[in-house]
Amino acid sequence: MSHNRVLYDEAIVRKLFGEMKQQLHEMAARHRAEVESLRRELEQTRALFNQLRATVLARQNAEAEVARLRAIADAHNERLDTTTLH
Repeated sequence: MSHNRVLYDEAIVRKLFGEMKQQLHEMAARHRAEVESLRRELEQTRALFNQLRATVLARQNAEAEVARLRAIADAHNERLDTTTLH
């Protein structure tokens, strides 16, 4: 019984490592593509969020302006009512 028996042929091991290296390169390329896709999606989501935020702020400003104008109109109407009563 030989204790120095070759378990794997060097050529087979080199071929296996070559295949594994190629698989790692392919996985890295898929990973890069997926990360880039996610970055684009994130940029689009941020742009949509910024649009939504601008719309909400514009609506809030418009509602505040309407409230201000109503207060002015109410004050004007009260003055008209008090001057017509006297």
